[in-house]
Amino acid sequence: ESSGAAGRFSARASQDFVAKHHQADKALLSVVKICIALHHDDYYVETMSNHPKTALLNKLKNRPGPTVQMGFGLHAGKAVQGAIGSQRKIDATYLSEAVYTAEYLESSTKKYKLQMLMSDSFHRLLQSTNRRRCRKIDQIMFHNEDEDEYEEAYGPQGDVMELFTYDMDVDALWEDHRKGGEIDNSVSESEDSGGITSSRRGIGPPLTRNTGNSLLKKTRRISMRSFETKSVINSDELRPSAQGLPGESQNAIGAASALNATAITSDNGQYAVSAINDTDSKEEPKPSSKAPELVLPTGPALYSANVWLQADMRRIRKKYTPVVFSTYSSGLQKYYSKDWTGARQCFEALMDRLDDGPSKYFLNEMKKHNYVPPPNFHSYGRA
Repeated sequence: ESSGAAGRFSARASQDFVAKHHQADKALLSVVKICIALHHDDYYVETMSNHPKTALLNKLKNRPGPTVQMGFGLHAGKAVQGAIGSQRKIDATYLSEAVYTAEYLESSTKKYKLQMLMSDSFHRLLQSTNRRRCRKIDQIMFHNEDEDEYEEAYGPQGDVMELFTYDMDVDALWEDHRKGGEIDNSVSESEDSGGITSSRRGIGPPLTRNTGNSLLKKTRRISMRSFETKSVINSDELRPSAQGLPGESQNAIGAASALNATAITSDNGQYAVSAINDTDSKEEPKPSSKAPELVLPTGPALYSANVWLQADMRRIRKKYTPVVFSTYSSGLQKYYSKDWTGARQCFEALMDRLDDGPSKYFLNEMKKHNYVPPPNFHSYGRA
């Protein structure tokens, strides 16, 4: 299903919106909660009779993920609401380019092997903490075949749209149950906050593939406790910068030692990030081996920013560390700057660490051209 977040926004100018009541954050939270609920397979098949249930489960047994799967596209824009149909049947619908964009984002989740995609228009409406939790996946430009000749003569036309996702490993909620509750559930606040590397300052060099030194060893976690409560992060710092990451490939030793720094201070001195060992970090109690229960809402729920810090929300983010964000960001920049050797190293390093759909997509795109950028290569994807 596609979800277009376009309602209850105030427009200051064309396509310039402000979410007055955290609408974007609520929409993102709804998608995350739905993705978690979809993993409760028994709930969706328990009412089926034995024969169709067995046939369905046998058909899907080799497909990874839950029995019921959905993709989500989140976009902000204007739409026209109206009724379409006849006197016998009338359906309410929304028509606009923003609706089509949301549908495109939903369909593109299959290409990147993700559960959700959001546009930069929607991403800008999120609170700053949630913007940092999101990862930039790609940058695309919409076009049609009629514009190909014009583009060849005068160059690319139009605006580039950045695509983001909120990474989550929902299977982590069931790992404790499968393994008897022996999984270490300590999650640092930096891992929960995610995309720190979208800042221009970054947090150390990214990972790169290195066969001589394993990158799967535990790295140090970064504590965000030293952030001052009154510090404000400029929204410009939340966007990736072409100059914010190194242009040359870094080795694994450099990536690991980057997290050994004791403190990193911003230019204005408002906040600092300190690195600590796993053994020094405050650990949460180990979870019970009892399987997660599906609790459906029975009425409206009040929104609070603290919901993103709940145990289940932190657990699904555990593997997406700042190193993962910086490595992918560096690989994406190298890919579009035609440094495919460096991009390949970054994406393969991520694939060694986790099964990352976007990294796999770009590796396949480079493999189609024998890892050499074609002459007509653009610094953006085409939609």
